[in-house]
Amino acid sequence: MSEQVGIPSWAMGAVQRQYPFWFGTARHYQFDGEKGLFLVGTEEALDSLWVQPIYSQWSGGLRWGRPAQEWFDLAFVDAPGHVVSQLSLKKQSAVNVQDYLIQLESGQLLGQAVHSEACWLHLVPQERETLEGETYWVVAVTEHNYATEEQYRAVLAFKQSAQFEWHFPGEVTPQHLLV
Repeated sequence: MSEQVGIPSWAMGAVQRQYPFWFGTARHYQFDGEKGLFLVGTEEALDSLWVQPIYSQWSGGLRWGRPAQEWFDLAFVDAPGHVVSQLSLKKQSAVNVQDYLIQLESGQLLGQAVHSEACWLHLVPQERETLEGETYWVVAVTEHNYATEEQYRAVLAFKQSAQFEWHFPGEVTPQHLLV
């Protein structure tokens, strides 16, 4: 047994990590539009986030005490740990990210269509102001870099495996409201 940290020797060892790292459920990020920060659970994470997109969708429901509304959900590989993750965005943030993905994949952004899974997108908070002068934050994509071919192919293989399912802690969907 390791005397320093109290970990039994049989419990230690290198974890075989594949890219992307999948725990059977996605790591969940949130964006706090009042503070302009990305959160993992309830912990402050980063003031920006690099993501390699996997899936996106629009869905509706009650999340995190917010009124029922439409959400833009993005499943991605996160840069800090290469873990399959997800993020829900609303209103302007959703439109900003979705527009960037559309422009990237349609060729409007670069003059040539590019698979979003082949890119790392830099998500950053941008401050905005309401007509009443109140400030709030939205998410915008400010730049992209290309993933390696190995990362791109690994994400395509992950998509093909059909292991991913959307799940948002505390979500109440319209189907749940009908019960």
